[in-house]
Amino acid sequence: MTDREKQGNSSRSKTRCRVEHVFVWMMQWSGNSVRCIGLARSEVRIGFMNLVYNIRRFCAIRRVAAS
Repeated sequence: MTDREKQGNSSRSKTRCRVEHVFVWMMQWSGNSVRCIGLARSEVRIGFMNLVYNIRRFCAIRRVAAS
C-alpha cells in the first residue's frame, strides 16, 4: 500500500473505533436489544440511551480535567 492509502486507512480506523465503542456500550447497557412496542417508543429509548452515554462521558472528561 502507498503511504497515502495507509494514512487514509488509519484515519478511517480511528473514526470507526470511536463510533463502534459508543454502539457497543449502548448495546451492553440496554441488554443487547431495544424492545419496545412502536417506532416512537424505540426512538425515545435510543435517544435516552444516547443522552445517558453523553452525560456519563461528559462527567468522565470533567473528572479527568479537574485532576
